[in-house]
Amino acid sequence: GDIHSKIVRQAADLARELNAAAMVVFTRSGRMAHHAAWTRLLKCKMITFTNNPTLLPQLSLLWGIHPILLDFQYDPNQTVRDAGEHLLKNNLVPQGSTVVFVTEATIKDKTVDTIQVETLG
Repeated sequence: GDIHSKIVRQAADLARELNAAAMVVFTRSGRMAHHAAWTRLLKCKMITFTNNPTLLPQLSLLWGIHPILLDFQYDPNQTVRDAGEHLLKNNLVPQGSTVVFVTEATIKDKTVDTIQVETLG
């Protein structure tokens, strides 16, 4: 598989090991969400944030994926913070829970994939 599927698989393994409340994937194209659906995480919510409203209906058809529309900020860390706030505000995860974020940040015209672990609240 490609690098994206490997990163999502690593994030899913990490989410399992940490008993994370959720694994969050940010996607512009839907590709990362497809990889997340294939991981079949059972004990952990799989949430996809996209800034593309036309993707929402397609994402909602993926196995186990909860898609949410979110404006992506220029600063990827701010986008992660916004997503975390959304999860807490909408009771998608309890306060103090561990969440694994898979981000696809563009830095100086290069796409960089990261896995971040955050405790929310």
